[in-house]
Amino acid sequence: MASQIRTRAEIPAQYKWNLAHIFSTQEDWEKAYSDVESKMSAFSDYSGQIDAKPEEAIKLYFSINDLMLPVSSYAFLSKEADNGDNAAQVMEDRVMGLWVKWSTASAFLVPELLELSDERLEAMQNNPAMADYSEFIRTLRLTPEQVIDPPDSHLFAAQGAALELRAGTVPGADSAEPVEIGDLIDRLRSGVRTAFELKRLPPLFSSRARYDEFCARHARAVVPKGELRNAHGDCFLGIDAGSTTTKLALIGKDGELLFSFYSNNHGDPVRTAIRAMSELFAGLPEDAHIVRSCSTGYGEQLLKTAFNLDEGEVETIAHCTAAAFFDPEVDCVLDIGGQDLKCI
Repeated sequence: MASQIRTRAEIPAQYKWNLAHIFSTQEDWEKAYSDVESKMSAFSDYSGQIDAKPEEAIKLYFSINDLMLPVSSYAFLSKEADNGDNAAQVMEDRVMGLWVKWSTASAFLVPELLELSDERLEAMQNNPAMADYSEFIRTLRLTPEQVIDPPDSHLFAAQGAALELRAGTVPGADSAEPVEIGDLIDRLRSGVRTAFELKRLPPLFSSRARYDEFCARHARAVVPKGELRNAHGDCFLGIDAGSTTTKLALIGKDGELLFSFYSNNHGDPVRTAIRAMSELFAGLPEDAHIVRSCSTGYGEQLLKTAFNLDEGEVETIAHCTAAAFFDPEVDCVLDIGGQDLKCI
């Protein structure tokens, strides 16, 4: 006899997501939502007036962004917890509308800041009271020589598709005549094939000796390891929520690696992180305490909010910090991720 799928109400509480650390009640979420709307209204007063108080406008802009994160996460996670919850669906729709409203309401900020003199932007960047926003201000001061922005770069993908559409180079295309959208959809549904061979790099290692040399060099950068069962005192937790995989590490106060986890997230980084945390806490001694936690990667903000972590860090900065730990003279880090490649 086939087992029946239980409703959410029939699932024991210990197996459900607990979002109370974000908002204790629906009323608390509504209050935060209204607070965001109120601050958005106040922010619009700076439109056309940035020159008078740019510091205040920048601070308010980032404070609204910070408020939007828990409001959004609570709504999205509520919907994910129960797709049949109509109230959660309404919450998600309201949040999506709120993001559109905020994007429109804040569109004036950067253009008006760019109208300020570089001397004034520099003074704001060096102001200790604006230290939390110095990186944002630094990007406003980039000169054309510091920016790689080819003309019409937003059209590159379309140009490539047009150049590829030649007789005999695209399966099913007999000429470079315009293609009806319906025909294009049918072609996409039938599968896309590369019409040419990609240029490939030579092998990374020309011989076994070169490979062994590489392995020996990298073997010097090894994290000292300890046993989780022997851990005690202060511990530090890091989670890398990548686009395709989730990694978790726990280190002790002396930098030793006590626990690590690596797994494909199968499109669900939160559930994968829950599994990783369950494995960690199943073996964590009672006198070992996680005193600081941080997330990075594609799902940095999602996991930071979902698990109430202390910090969130951009993955390139996290990787550079780690690389500098092993080699203080490192000046270039290449991150080959599941969906993109970053170089810093």
